[in-house]
Amino acid sequence: MFQTVAFDEVVWAVALLVFVRLLGDGERRLWLVLGLVVGVGLETKFTIAALPVAMFLGLLVTQRRAMLLTPWPWLGAALAVLIFLPNLAWQATHSWISVQYTLSHRGHTDGPVAYWLQQLLTFNPLFLVPGISGTAALRKDPRFSQLLYTAILVEVLFFAVGGKSYYPAPIFPALYAAGAIWLDKQLKSAAPIAAYATAAVALVLVLLPLALPVLPAQTMISLNLWQARKDYADMIGWPELVSATLAAYDSVPADQRSGTIILAQNYGEAGAIDYYGSALGLPQAESPHLTFWYWAPQRMDPSTVVLVGFSQDFANRYFAQCRDAATITNNLGIHNEEYGGLVLVCTQPRQPLWSVWPSIQTLD
Repeated sequence: MFQTVAFDEVVWAVALLVFVRLLGDGERRLWLVLGLVVGVGLETKFTIAALPVAMFLGLLVTQRRAMLLTPWPWLGAALAVLIFLPNLAWQATHSWISVQYTLSHRGHTDGPVAYWLQQLLTFNPLFLVPGISGTAALRKDPRFSQLLYTAILVEVLFFAVGGKSYYPAPIFPALYAAGAIWLDKQLKSAAPIAAYATAAVALVLVLLPLALPVLPAQTMISLNLWQARKDYADMIGWPELVSATLAAYDSVPADQRSGTIILAQNYGEAGAIDYYGSALGLPQAESPHLTFWYWAPQRMDPSTVVLVGFSQDFANRYFAQCRDAATITNNLGIHNEEYGGLVLVCTQPRQPLWSVWPSIQTLD
């Protein structure tokens, strides 16, 4: 999936590498590099803010706190803020929308036990003992003991603020590296290391269909894996959704289509329409969901709207006349989030769409 999390993990890994080099070599100018990386990371995903906070608090509780008495960490922090400043200014002039989004997604929706179980699966259970043991062993090394506290604090911070279970995952590469060093010292010979590596790879392959959609959709359904990965399950039936939208759009008289837009309830539906629909002659979809809301034309005033995934109540609230054009299904019969949704063709808007656009923005 093309999402911010993929880039977020890369930025965390680079930041951690720079920080390890900084702790090991003591090269003070690396603070500027770290600030640069964190600044870019903040432009990618705000969750990286937990990393410098954890680094700072970790330094305070170790003998390396003297590093904070030099100007270099603060110059690095200033550089990160400088890079982030345009984003911050945009937030300030747009109702702190990302803060609103974050607050609306707070809380461990599946419960704290599920949160930690998901962490365990993400980390890989076979890596747990060497990862924890190796990271704990860093406490004996005055150069890198701070990494132990950074890892702990990242985990605690995200759990305390109600983050999602995968938010702390970008700290895992540091734990893997520490675990590899510890494991190498414990096993000391090639045969047990090879056996352990084989078992670890085997477990990764077993869990891979939960991490990536490597299986055909029908196989994923037969194994009931679609219920474990809602984001993949919701993509099942996208071609059928677009076909239903196309049929609704084509039912609009040809001389009225220039004043017709397609309005999708969420970004998944809008993305599907844009991905599959352009080759079919469908116009770009609009949506009030998340950042799709910002890409809409400034003064939308359509005479006809094809509503995809909205309820009849929503349609009646904003249009005087609506008709059912299709019901969203999929060929595999999976009752995912889109299944059973309506495709409506609505006319006679009660107000111009641009005037109600701010009130229908959704962040869930």
